[in-house]
Amino acid sequence: ARLVSSIDNGGGGEICTSSATTLCLQEGRFQIEIEWTDFAGVTLAARVASYRTEDSGLFYFWDPDNLEIMIKVLDACSLSEHYWVFFAGTPNVGLTVAVTDLETSETVYYTNPLGQSADAVTDTVAFATCP
Repeated sequence: ARLVSSIDNGGGGEICTSSATTLCLQEGRFQIEIEWTDFAGVTLAARVASYRTEDSGLFYFWDPDNLEIMIKVLDACSLSEHYWVFFAGTPNVGLTVAVTDLETSETVYYTNPLGQSADAVTDTVAFATCP
């Protein structure tokens, strides 16, 4: 499922700050955070793995040697006037992936229900916020 919302973060234009649970992409413009819920109903923040590039990064849940989700935000402004969000993972836990464009304060949420294998996401209209 996909849900788009606007948030008020003080006017936009912020730069993302990386942390153990926050992945920053595209020179800090995009902030990615993931929450997951296990079969006991416990909800936790996914952790950012150490390997990342300007466009992509990895998350894990329990162990940094057991990667769960790879996500990327691509600048496709010259092709489609959008930023694209692609990700795939291996879990069947409940997921909420929040991708925020800090320039515009727009957040796109992607969800996966508990007990269902996560589908790959190839959202080529994620953010119409170019440049």
